[in-house]
Amino acid sequence: MLKAIRTAYSLQKRNVLIIGRQEKKTSIMLKAIRTAYSLQKRNVLIIGRQEKKTSIMLKAIPTLTVTSALLSSFFLLPSHSFAQQLQNQPQVMQIENQLSEDTLVAEVTKPSVVRVLVGCAAQVNFNGKTYTAEIDGHGSGFFVNPNGYIVTNAHVVDLIEKPEECKEYLAMDALEKILEDVPNHEEFYKKYRSREDFIKALKFDKIEPKKEVILTNGDKLPFEVVVSGNQDDSGRDVAIIKVNIKNAPSLLLADSEQVQIKQDITAVGYPGVGDIPEEKGIGYNQPSFTDGKVSAQKYINGALVLQVSAPITHGNSGGPVINNKGEVVGISTFAFGNQSGFGFLVASNTIKDFLKQTGIRNEEGVVTQRYRQALKLYNNGQCKQATQEFTAIHNLFPQHPSLDKYMQKCG
Repeated sequence: MLKAIRTAYSLQKRNVLIIGRQEKKTSIMLKAIRTAYSLQKRNVLIIGRQEKKTSIMLKAIPTLTVTSALLSSFFLLPSHSFAQQLQNQPQVMQIENQLSEDTLVAEVTKPSVVRVLVGCAAQVNFNGKTYTAEIDGHGSGFFVNPNGYIVTNAHVVDLIEKPEECKEYLAMDALEKILEDVPNHEEFYKKYRSREDFIKALKFDKIEPKKEVILTNGDKLPFEVVVSGNQDDSGRDVAIIKVNIKNAPSLLLADSEQVQIKQDITAVGYPGVGDIPEEKGIGYNQPSFTDGKVSAQKYINGALVLQVSAPITHGNSGGPVINNKGEVVGISTFAFGNQSGFGFLVASNTIKDFLKQTGIRNEEGVVTQRYRQALKLYNNGQCKQATQEFTAIHNLFPQHPSLDKYMQKCG
């Protein structure tokens, strides 16, 4: 019987020694175990004088085991400092439909993209009657600097830089309304045989240019042209415009010389074919993302132009084309007809030349950086920390379109 108890004691002692190394309480535990063993040994000796030694001895051993187990569990309890560390661990919740890497890049890119509205309006007088004429169009662009600098195409903003060209478009808009009041169209066209003849017969009040940027939350801001390249030189069809805003989410420019054939790219912008006329809410202000690959590297007047397979249509002009990291490799510029796979980009290094010319730095900015971090926290289920970041971003840039959505998902 004593041999059995010593064996149990030996096993418990070995276990306590191991635990003791962790909590630095070896001597205290050994003392407690020896006391328990001494009591058990004395009890067994007294019981041993009785007749039923075997059955009672078997009862004594479990008693010792229970005592040792209680002592072991006591010393295995976490210390106060360790419990505090557990309390300070990030609270994690299960996120349904986690964002993929591609979606993360798209979400970070989206707030930086803008719709560029251009046009003009005027009161036009013909034969003593006044008609309201207006024309408008749009392109795309993106913030290249947090202080409100936007990159787009020169041909997007060219209309507002050329009043005479604007006058021609206004005349055509007025013509439709004038013909409604003309009883004999045949006589009218005999009198005004050319567009020039008709325009000469019109009197224009002051022509007012339209130049607005629409952010992804729907806010409209007037812009001024900082610099504009030659729209006839497709390799340098670049313009930089500016709106009055701070902490705008902006995108970094890649090194277009490092772009490779068959590299994945995504064209971002506002293609006219993607607009739904009845939808003027938040969906109308969200840019489209269209995937493709780099098909070829061309040169126009010495400037690199990238051919891509992503469809580029009216409205895409000036929009960023990004790589898998969300860096801009170029801007959508022109395409041949409606044939897919024949879109062309002004390369990002050409854009850098325009920035250098105007002394503008390409910076990602704190809003883009913190939004990326917030989405990673959200994806990891760390909603408390993510919500803190979303709130901080809102304070920096209240026009951000997606913060409320993710804060609601976090509850």
